[in-house]
Amino acid sequence: MIFKFQTQFERLPINTVFSLNGNTYFKKSTKTANIIKPTEYSGIWFYFGKNELVNICKDDIANLIN
Repeated sequence: MIFKFQTQFERLPINTVFSLNGNTYFKKSTKTANIIKPTEYSGIWFYFGKNELVNICKDDIANLIN
């Protein structure tokens, strides 16, 4: 997956995969996501600000929440 488009965290639907700072995350709620790559950190939860910029792949652009 190539993450080359940026959007705000709040615009991502829940269950979207995205990246930030070289790590890959899975959005679990309106404020949290868990890391899935690198695998040694898999399952660790992080809080994200609603306006925080994250990277998504082209296929997820159509699913963004306005």
